[in-house]
Amino acid sequence: MSNKDLKHPVRDLSKLRGEFNRWVNQYAPPDFYFADVDAISYKVSTRTLRIFEVKKEGEEITPGQSKTLPLLADILSDAILRGKISKESGVFRVQGNAPYLRSTVSRYGLPMMTWTLAPEELAMVAACRPMPSRTMSGMYAHYPRRSDVSSGG
Repeated sequence: MSNKDLKHPVRDLSKLRGEFNRWVNQYAPPDFYFADVDAISYKVSTRTLRIFEVKKEGEEITPGQSKTLPLLADILSDAILRGKISKESGVFRVQGNAPYLRSTVSRYGLPMMTWTLAPEELAMVAACRPMPSRTMSGMYAHYPRRSDVSSGG
């Protein structure tokens, strides 16, 4: 069934997702966190799995995401150690505005790594290509100081 066959076609999937999140949170107990992620990519040939949360400049992650994204990073770290997925796998937060001329990409985990990427570099990361190194031109990576890392991840 296509979108045009629906009685009430979904015009904006992000709006539907937001409505569902609000609905679940309305009925959730106080110790319950409900969060969504924006994308998951998996490259079969390299067994690279990446989970992405994308935020506009200045936009913060939700309380549910601050609890669950670091937990997902820990789960992927365990899968890496067991050899189920590649060491290039991980959970990433992308901060930037379309058309993503300059985006900041942070990888959850210890240490948390951050890169500033051009559009073609961001596309390579989303396609499960190797993460950029410090020596590549046009981008940089850094380890944040302990004070730069929030307790939420």
